[in-house]
Order: sequence, then structure tokens, then C-alpha cells
Amino acid sequence: MSWSGLRVHRSRSAAGDLVVRFGVAVLDAYLEFLAVRSRPNTVVAVAYDLKVFFTVVGKPPRGVVAADVLAFVTAQYAGGPARRLQVAGERDGVSARTLRRRLSSVRAVRVPARPR
Repeated sequence: MSWSGLRVHRSRSAAGDLVVRFGVAVLDAYLEFLAVRSRPNTVVAVAYDLKVFFTVVGKPPRGVVAADVLAFVTAQYAGGPARRLQVAGERDGVSARTLRRRLSSVRAVRVPARPR
């Protein structure tokens, strides 16, 4: 899977509820958990934040290390590689509020521990 081409898929459940998925087990599990306790717009916003993060980092959740998060923060403030994913009109990168929200979305994803 190419993490730079991560796509958000939206559909409706049999009950008519919005279903947002990536096709990546850990991300889909988190979005499912979030959908139970949040409004549909929140789930879509978090999915977008996760898409931005994993597009910039280019690694699966298990492969992300602290240096990747720091590089993401730098790229977001500088208007780096995810420029096409940023809000129109923000020339020099995203706002601190947007960055905090994106990091919050990423921090909430829990990757199961690797067997030793």
C-alpha cells in the first residue's frame, strides 16, 4: 500500500449512518470507535487529519516514530509536502489550531503492541 495515496472511503450503513473507512485495520477500528461517540462531521474531519498525517509521513502506523511526528509538525508550519492538502489561503502553512487538531487525531490512534 502506498501511504502517499491513502484514500478515505465514505458510504452508508444499512441503517443509513455514515461509514468512513481507509481500508487499514487500525485506522478503521479507530474511526468506528469514534463514530459511536461523535457526530458524522467529526469522524470525517478526523479521517481527513489522519489522511494528511499519513500522506506526509508516508509510513504505516506501526512504522511512525517521534522523528516522523516532528518532521510532520515542521512540514505543516512551513507549508511543506502536504501543501495541496492545506486550507486555501494559508500560504505559509497551517495555523497552530489546525496543527493541534491534527496531532490530537493522530495521537488517539492506538497501535497494538508488537509481539516480542
